[in-house]
Amino acid sequence: MPPDLLSLRPFFLEGGLVLALGGDSTGSGNPPAAADTPKSDAATGSPKPECPPGLNSFNCKYGQGFEDPFGKEDPAEKIANGHAFDDHAHEFSGENDPADLQVIVEDVMENGLKRSLPRGRTAYFKDGTLVIKDVTTTDGGTVYRPTGGIDTFFGLN
Repeated sequence: MPPDLLSLRPFFLEGGLVLALGGDSTGSGNPPAAADTPKSDAATGSPKPECPPGLNSFNCKYGQGFEDPFGKEDPAEKIANGHAFDDHAHEFSGENDPADLQVIVEDVMENGLKRSLPRGRTAYFKDGTLVIKDVTTTDGGTVYRPTGGIDTFFGLN
């Protein structure tokens, strides 16, 4: 029996594709169990939970069972631990280690403007900070504060 349409919830994917997910995996239309619900605290502003051993930060934020497009690494963690830290951390005051930079990258990716770019890249911009997520590079992309500001963001191709 198809799920009750009122029990479906939208799940937005890059490129504008929308999937409708039912309440639980049985198709009964019941509300999802707590374990099925994303664990992001972006809506409440609460601090993110600490990840227990063996659970990567992507699954800590979005819940187990969601596919991690970056494999075992959180995109923000991967970017902050790549060339961006060595080349651009000095552009941000007080960023002494990759974990500090990761917090900035996460904030921009979760709360900033977002644009899809050619070759599977995605750009994010917030408060003068530009993040480019690029799954084709070994470090997942970059983060920096462009001198051109938001014009740089809109000029990317």
